[in-house]
Amino acid sequence: MRHSYARKIASGVVITSLVVTSSMTSFAKELETEIPSVGSSVLIDEYLENNGTEDDLVSILPAEQTYVATKEGEETQNDNKTKEDALFNDIAITSVAGGEEDYVNVRKKPNADAKRVGKIFNNCGATIKETTADGWYKVVSGNCVGYIKAEFFVTGSEAKSIALDNGYVIADIKDALHVREKANKDSDVVTNVYANERYTVKKFDSTGQWIKIKIGDGVSGWISADYADVSVSMETAMTNKEIKEEQRRIREAEEAARRAEEEARAAEEAERQAQEEARQNTGDTEYNNPSNNNNTYNDSDDDNDSSSSNNNGNSGGTRNSGGGSSQKQNYGDNGSGGASDVVSYAKQFLGNPYVYGGSSLTSGTDCSGFVMSVYAHFGYSLNRVSAEQSKNGRSVSLSELQPGDLLFYNYDGSRISHVAMYIGGGQIIHASTEETGIIISGMGSPCCARRIVG
Repeated sequence: MRHSYARKIASGVVITSLVVTSSMTSFAKELETEIPSVGSSVLIDEYLENNGTEDDLVSILPAEQTYVATKEGEETQNDNKTKEDALFNDIAITSVAGGEEDYVNVRKKPNADAKRVGKIFNNCGATIKETTADGWYKVVSGNCVGYIKAEFFVTGSEAKSIALDNGYVIADIKDALHVREKANKDSDVVTNVYANERYTVKKFDSTGQWIKIKIGDGVSGWISADYADVSVSMETAMTNKEIKEEQRRIREAEEAARRAEEEARAAEEAERQAQEEARQNTGDTEYNNPSNNNNTYNDSDDDNDSSSSNNNGNSGGTRNSGGGSSQKQNYGDNGSGGASDVVSYAKQFLGNPYVYGGSSLTSGTDCSGFVMSVYAHFGYSLNRVSAEQSKNGRSVSLSELQPGDLLFYNYDGSRISHVAMYIGGGQIIHASTEETGIIISGMGSPCCARRIVG
């Protein structure tokens, strides 16, 4: 019976290395490389007849459970974890939705009365470092380290599904390579991707060696995971210091925006007066024809909240995206400036600096200045600050987002303080912070959305 077992092992596997006694050296040397199964059986019979016992033979053959042969004859270890499992092993995603109070406090100790060290909002990511006996996680999220009740998190397969479904899993391409229709190297090539490009990961294959990435609308395919750095990119918790800094930044941004609007209105009024004087002097009654000037004007009176100083070198009239029933609104893709064009234009400025109070797409802008200047390029006039921009365009459900929509965030639970542009696949482009500048990231948890085009 052991003779049959030994023959079965030798016939079905590739023996890569053996450690044997000196009396077995010759036989072991013959088995070191891949051998057809019939040859293995002959060698075994000869060895048992002339050299040794079945006990000796079994001791030099690999254990049956060590390897499993695949259809292609390749071996994989039974306990091998896929890259997918390793990526999400300690990842947790917050689930704290509850109206305006969509956050939970991070505590210094695993106790509800312990000092608060920060806040973490809904759909933010954290790494679990420790689990206490009474149901608390010690987590690291951004710069914040502390304890949160485990009930406020989803983990494991549920966290994995949320991350993949919402576009939080990112592949940074390391080299030029083919994108294939199926998860194998013999499959048809769909397209190519190149070094330093970034794509959303939609799926891992069962081995974790291939990942499915989204290239564009309706286009996706598989690449080898060896040629991409895969990571989970999500919003994180904020420390107490970061919360105070954010509140200060918001107050200063609002004040700067108010000053900018006042200056813009004054400049607009001066320009109008100058043109009126020129018209009276020259008898030019067509001074207000849009084809004769490059300035941006609103259809409303001076009490309009929209800034009118953003000409960006555009010729022709302005498509006013201000809210309110007293204004004539002009939406839709009238000529250039469709949603896809807007998104493509916005992506040209990735990596450019964040400057508080700025609106230059090249030398520096804040979040509201970024979307305002992008849309101004296509003739749309938006308000200057994010809270007022949430009145531009028309409201759209978060379940019906389209590229080009504006997403708004109320991190402090009350007033809108950040705006970003949705680009599809659960991702946004926005002027984030002074450290990161203009980036693409997961969309997180916006409180509302507005559609400017369409």
